[in-house]
Amino acid sequence: MSQSFEEFVKEICFVSKMQDQHNAEKELRGERVSFPSDGAQIEAILYKTPQPDAVTIVTAYGGGFVMGGCATDDHMWASLSDRLGANIVSIGYRKAPDFPFPTAMHDVYNGLCWVADHAVEYGLNAEKLVVMGASAGGNLAATASILDHMRGTNHVKLQILHYPYIDLDTDPAVKGHAESELAIYRLFAELYAPKDMRRNPMVSPLYAKDELHGLPPAWIITAGNDPLQREGMQYGENMKKAGNEVHIFSADEMPHGYFEGWFSLTDDRLPEGEVFYPGNTMELFHNGKLESETDKTVNIISQAFLDVFG
Repeated sequence: MSQSFEEFVKEICFVSKMQDQHNAEKELRGERVSFPSDGAQIEAILYKTPQPDAVTIVTAYGGGFVMGGCATDDHMWASLSDRLGANIVSIGYRKAPDFPFPTAMHDVYNGLCWVADHAVEYGLNAEKLVVMGASAGGNLAATASILDHMRGTNHVKLQILHYPYIDLDTDPAVKGHAESELAIYRLFAELYAPKDMRRNPMVSPLYAKDELHGLPPAWIITAGNDPLQREGMQYGENMKKAGNEVHIFSADEMPHGYFEGWFSLTDDRLPEGEVFYPGNTMELFHNGKLESETDKTVNIISQAFLDVFG
C-alpha cells in the first residue's frame, strides 16, 4: 500500500524536528547568537576569522524550506571561514509547513539587516556584506537580495547562489528529476507556497522581471548533473538582461548538493551514515572529482570577493 501525502508530510516533519533537536544539542565550531525577526527570536551561528577587514557572508541553508538548520553544515562553514578568510553568519530561518512563505525570506532578510546593524559589536565589516545560499537557501539569498534593494536598505554587495532552487512552479518531472525525487520536490513546493502563488517572483525568482533591476553582482554556481541547473542558468541570464553583473559557472558531473556532500564526508565529528549523499556522490568522492570541483568552487567564491571588494 502506497504512502499517503499526509503520511509523507508527517514523516518529513518528524525528520525535520529530529534534525532541529540534534542541531540544538551538537557541539559547534561556531558561536550561537540570535536576532529578532517579526516577533520571534531566530538563532544564527557566527564563524569568525582573525583576518582584518574581512568579508562577511550571511548564508541560508538548503533543505527545500522544510529540512535542515543553521548548524547542520557546521564543519563546512568553519572550514570555509578559514579557507576564505571570511566571517560567516549561518541564519536559522523558520521552516515550512509551520512557517510557509514569506517567513523564511523575511528571517533571512532580517538576519542580514541585523548583521549590518550590529557589525561593529561583532567586529564585522558591514561594507563587505555577502549573501549566499544553496538550493532552497539559494532561493532565499536571491529573494533577500531583491527585498534588500526594494526596501532601500542595500546592505548586500554580492550574492552567491549555489544550485539555487528558484522555480517552484514547474513540476519536478519536467525538470528531469529522477522518479525517486519527485515526491520530495513536490512536497517542498506544496508546503512552502500554494500553487497559485508559485509564480510570485518572491517565491520563484525565476519569474521576476522588474524586481531584477539594480541588484548587486551575482555569482551563480550550478551542478552539471543537477535538474536545477537550467533554472539557475536561466536566472543568471535574466539578471544579465536586467543590466546586472552576473557570472555563471558549472561544476562538471556534480550532483545537486555536491558542495555540502564534500564537507560532510570530511567531517571527523559526523557519524558515518548520518547524511544521505545524492546521486553518485560516493563514487565522485573516491575518484577525487568531488574534491577537485569543491576546490574549484571555493576558488570561484574567493575570486568573486577579489573582483567585488578588491
